Amino acid sequence: MMKAGLAIVGVAALLLNAVPVAAQGAAQGAAQDVAAEGIAPSRWQPALPHAGQKARLLRWWAQWNDPVLLWLIESAQNTQSDLARGIKAIERVHDILPPERPAQRADTASWEASIAQAAHSGSVPSPGSARTDKDWHPARVAVAAETAEQFLAWLHCRHGGGDCVARLRALAILSGLPIGEVGERLLARGLQLPTVPTLREPRLRARLLEQRPDVAAAMLELEQARIEIGRAEAQRHPRLQLHGEVRSGQAGAPGPLAQLQVGGGSAASVASADSGMPAEIIGPALSVPPFDALRLQSVVEARQADYLAAASELRSRALEAARQVREALDQLAAAQRRAEVVRAGAEPAPSRLVDAWLEQAMAWIHLYRVVSGGWGTESPQRTGDQTENAARQTADRRP
Repeated sequence: MMKAGLAIVGVAALLLNAVPVAAQGAAQGAAQDVAAEGIAPSRWQPALPHAGQKARLLRWWAQWNDPVLLWLIESAQNTQSDLARGIKAIERVHDILPPERPAQRADTASWEASIAQAAHSGSVPSPGSARTDKDWHPARVAVAAETAEQFLAWLHCRHGGGDCVARLRALAILSGLPIGEVGERLLARGLQLPTVPTLREPRLRARLLEQRPDVAAAMLELEQARIEIGRAEAQRHPRLQLHGEVRSGQAGAPGPLAQLQVGGGSAASVASADSGMPAEIIGPALSVPPFDALRLQSVVEARQADYLAAASELRSRALEAARQVREALDQLAAAQRRAEVVRAGAEPAPSRLVDAWLEQAMAWIHLYRVVSGGWGTESPQRTGDQTENAARQTADRRP
């Protein structure tokens, strides 16, 4: 597993080390995207966790094969309907929980602090805006992870003691459901521990880093820097535009305008049906920028420098994200090994079994957090029919 953890860093480093080397080529080619007026649309779009779809998020969590867990996560997704509400709910939960040992919690990812700061500063779209779903989806991941963590911690508490009421209150806050209803469903469910899904392949694709909001933001900044190079480059070259006028052909209109002869092209003239006078005189016009080559070149070079700075920032963020994912993979592998050792022991104490199970479960959720969503297929350990069946059981039991 250690080799797998290093693999994701190696791939990211290989790809990103090439960015500064290719920056000059990108700068030279950026002007090709510039039309006579404006810039072609961006070629890169951020990769959203679970493809930006709540249904896919729920199918991912269905692999735990626990209808009550899925019911709580779906309720939380419906209740915390925008980024600000989701962040506020998570912070309320953290305020009421007692201190815990590291193995009893899934550490939050660094990007979660960034979206919390954005929510507090008001630098996120308002609910209902065109960008709300895209910008809110990373918080969906955080809310789902927090809900699962509190559910699993409640089960551990019931087995080993602790402040179970605080866990129950936390689940009520996240799901938006009455605490009595949540308690009834949990008690009716029983105390059986769900099996922690295992990672079929001990490695993750480096492209998964793109769904992290911190890496995605850096990639968007790089794309914008590329576009700005194109804008600056376009100012150095002549632009061809249509020139002339379209006028009324009514009687009494001024006499015909002179034909245009610009840049070697002839103007197109359309005669008025009433007067025989040209009603439209349109032709190509060549707009030559002021002769200020040194200033225009300095602007292009400044935009190229911005591009290189954005490329360096992207490389830094991506490598830090890869480091965090590697450590999470190693943590999950270690927890898995310890759990296997405990289960293989001769008549292990029940408390040791439950503690090992919780450590493995929290390590799995931590990996989900640092990746900012799922990895591989949405349900790597279950067939599509089984996943849909688990989701259907949740829907059938929904009050």
